[in-house]
Amino acid sequence: MEKQSLVDSEKKISTYSIAVLLLGMLLVSCSYVPKLLPDVNIETIQIVASSKANQGFPVAVDVVVVNDELLLKTVEGLSAKDWFSGRGQFLTDHSETAVIVSREVVPGKRAPIIELARSIRVDAKAVFIFANYIDQSVNRLRIDSIEEAQVVLSAKTIELVTK
Repeated sequence: MEKQSLVDSEKKISTYSIAVLLLGMLLVSCSYVPKLLPDVNIETIQIVASSKANQGFPVAVDVVVVNDELLLKTVEGLSAKDWFSGRGQFLTDHSETAVIVSREVVPGKRAPIIELARSIRVDAKAVFIFANYIDQSVNRLRIDSIEEAQVVLSAKTIELVTK
């Protein structure tokens, strides 16, 4: 009787092990299973403009979430001037591989917090923020490696503030 019980236990363990192994292989190989962790850390972006930002004029700000490695190389080389002058064509050409969130921030004010949903972040390769100042300097930041970005639009530049 004990031998039969031992054999039954071994069969159950063996069956269980095979089932776990097959499930693991299925999860690893199946592209239909959603990713558990997003590719970028950034969740929220807070933008504050100093009262002297952009010579007192509102600042157009774009948060750009890039989902393609080749596109990443292009976007990381753009200045804010280049970004804003070519943004319309970019939207037309890359609507499937990028997400853009736009704000206009008045000097001395705080913009509503931008929350990047998990569905936006899950396949992201990078997140950039561009600020369109009158002086048209570079004014681009890459912000995907932190969870909560606090961005300050100072008189002539965009700055990332760390806690």
